[in-house]
Amino acid sequence: MKTTLLIMGLLLMGCETGVTDHHNETTSSRSEAGTTAKTVVHTKSGEKIKLKRIFSTSAQPGYYLQVGYFKSHPSSAFESKLQYFDNYTILNKNGYFYALVGPYKSYNMAQSRSQKVHSILKKNGFVVEVLRP
Repeated sequence: MKTTLLIMGLLLMGCETGVTDHHNETTSSRSEAGTTAKTVVHTKSGEKIKLKRIFSTSAQPGYYLQVGYFKSHPSSAFESKLQYFDNYTILNKNGYFYALVGPYKSYNMAQSRSQKVHSILKKNGFVVEVLRP
C-alpha cells in the first residue's frame, strides 16, 4: 500500500508542470533587455504559449508571475503591495526592473496564483521562467 502511494505520488509530481517543451518550436526573440522567449504547449488545452525566460545569477530559478516591468526601481507604494505575497523579487536586469512573485516549482502552480495577484495588485501577471545563465 505504501509503495503504491509512493509510486502514485512520484507519477503526479512528474506530471505536475502541465507544459511540454517542443525544442523545434523554441524561439529566441528578445522583446525586453536580457530575456528570451520559448514556445511551450500546454498539455491540457494544447494551446501554444510564449513563455518569457529571464536569465539571472541572483534570483532563484523557477517559475514566477511577472507583475511589473520598470525603467527605474518601483515605487515604495507598489513594493508595499508586493509584501502581501510570501515571496517576491525585484530583479534588476540590464537597467530594467522586473517585479516577480514566486518562485514556484511549475508553470501550473504559478498560473494558479494569478487570480490572487490580480485581486491584490489590480494587475494581470503572466508566467515567466527564471534560469541560470
